[in-house]
Amino acid sequence: MRKIKGVAYLSVILLIVFFANCAKQPVIPGVPINLRATALVGVAGVELRWDAVAGAASYDVTITKQAASGSRESFGPYNTAQTYYLALRETIGAGDFEWTVSARNVAGSSAAVAGTVFTLAGEPEPEPEYGLVLTLEEKPAPFTDRESIPAIYVYGGEDDAGASQRGPVSNYLSFNYILGMLRYKELIPIGEARQNMSVQLMVEPIGSGEAKRWPDSDTEFLLDEEGQLVFGINDLGENFGGKKSSVRDPVEDPLEPGQYYFWARAVWDNEIESTKERFDIVLLESPLIGSITLKDEEGKVYTTKVCPTSTEVTLVYEVTIEGGEWFSDLCYHFTIAQQGEDGTIETTESGTFTGATAFS
Repeated sequence: MRKIKGVAYLSVILLIVFFANCAKQPVIPGVPINLRATALVGVAGVELRWDAVAGAASYDVTITKQAASGSRESFGPYNTAQTYYLALRETIGAGDFEWTVSARNVAGSSAAVAGTVFTLAGEPEPEPEYGLVLTLEEKPAPFTDRESIPAIYVYGGEDDAGASQRGPVSNYLSFNYILGMLRYKELIPIGEARQNMSVQLMVEPIGSGEAKRWPDSDTEFLLDEEGQLVFGINDLGENFGGKKSSVRDPVEDPLEPGQYYFWARAVWDNEIESTKERFDIVLLESPLIGSITLKDEEGKVYTTKVCPTSTEVTLVYEVTIEGGEWFSDLCYHFTIAQQGEDGTIETTESGTFTGATAFS
């Protein structure tokens, strides 16, 4: 009788232990939520983060690099007890990446949930070593209030003369020029051995991908013994002038308005060059109009030539310039020629308008 009771008592204990173990058995955690990717400051990488999941002991992070074609490279799964993971370029490289995270414990793992695609930029290209330093400066300076990009300002446009034979002709005239200054990157101290460098100057319309020699295909420039060169840019050079390949095409103009690059390179080593410096050719919408009228003292206008009846004559000239809002100073210059018995004497007259000055 006691033996039976002992067995029954043991069975009760085993049942209690069994039910207690069932109550403590863990369940698979839910899926992570609120996934986000944030770029790291000062480090090439992103922080992948999510909210904590109840019952999760750790998390598995899998990262897959997107590919336009071919196989997709996968990284992970990386297991972490934290609610974040640092994806670094030095570990997974550069490109666009997809990522998923799942929660896990001893019972198993949740379904993987995807976060937004993130991008890791590649390592920046190292700055090339330029052996020449080029600067461009607008002259007269300052010609306008443009602070960063020097420009040649032009007026004029298409001329229909001869259009029936070769199309309209561009005929731009410039108001100013650009001063170019080129030198070795490292100036050679006076007294040390120096070597002159022959350079070619280049022009490229921005966006064309085609560079041409300036001012023509034959000219090379020699830096002086101090390794410097100063030159003036008045137009795009001979290679941007003249007729195109077809006689029916319009004539190219060496002052065609647009955006351009200018740079220099060594003749004997194209690896030695300067940076590409931008300059613009700008068409003025309000062209400058000037006129000079020659009169006698009575106000009669001379339209051709002056033939005085005595050895002396008084001439009155009126100079008019309109549309000069772009300029601080406007100058005029003309020559009275064919004077004297043999017509060899010349007299030159010139002057400057400043501000709103008017005179005659």
